[in-house]
Amino acid sequence: MLTFTKEGYLEDASLWTEALAIEIAQQEEITLTAQHWQILQALRQFYQQYAIMPTMRAFLKYLHQELKLNDLDSAQLYALFPKGPILQGAKIAGLPKPKHCI
Repeated sequence: MLTFTKEGYLEDASLWTEALAIEIAQQEEITLTAQHWQILQALRQFYQQYAIMPTMRAFLKYLHQELKLNDLDSAQLYALFPKGPILQGAKIAGLPKPKHCI
């Protein structure tokens, strides 16, 4: 059974599915595009690799250096996730709420 925190974050990231991401995105009033999926997968990879949620600066560095997505900047990420690329992205990606986000 899926359980969520009071803020709407999935409590067990291993139970995340793409179908669940679509549902959460709809609740967040976001229609997922290929670019959204790319960022969600990158967030999940970062979390799996480092066991923490990244700051925006660390995530951009990860996107550029590790994934070679050099064409993305913070403004583009905010266009995809208006409530915050890390905060809103984590929710849709089924990851814990970042501790550094309010």
